[in-house]
Amino acid sequence: MDTNKMKLTIRTAMRDRQAEIAAPPDATVGDILTSARERWRLSPDYEYVVRCERLGAQLAPNQTLSQAVLVDGDVLEIQPLADAG
Repeated sequence: MDTNKMKLTIRTAMRDRQAEIAAPPDATVGDILTSARERWRLSPDYEYVVRCERLGAQLAPNQTLSQAVLVDGDVLEIQPLADAG
């Protein structure tokens, strides 16, 4: 087992879905989001953003977990953005 993996919690903004994950520091926020969208079958009618609860900030999809300054135990919340078009 890779001891360098970060232990994170991901959940939806409605908190109806939640998972504990272990991901390498070089995984991107986009990788985490894509995996959650597929696994949880999130609506394709929305774009989604990821916020770190501890940092109180939205994370860029191209940031790696280490670039986003995430630490073990961080909670990432997936929030939908309504399509204005």
